[in-house]
Amino acid sequence: MELAGLAKQMGDARLLLREKEKLADELGLKQADDEAILDAIAAHPILLNRPVVVSPKGVKACRPAELVKELL
Repeated sequence: MELAGLAKQMGDARLLLREKEKLADELGLKQADDEAILDAIAAHPILLNRPVVVSPKGVKACRPAELVKELL
């Protein structure tokens, strides 16, 4: 699963999660482990904090979009 690889590079799957999304709360993801978070994102793409940018400088969920500059 590509999401798992991104989460590993980032150090925590929670960084891929839109924690403020109502569905994240409904699914109890704020205290969930990485596997549960990744499964939920795969099942409900709205939970993915995007865009996720991959560059030689690292991987980051770049919201707000200005965060992309850090990886350029």
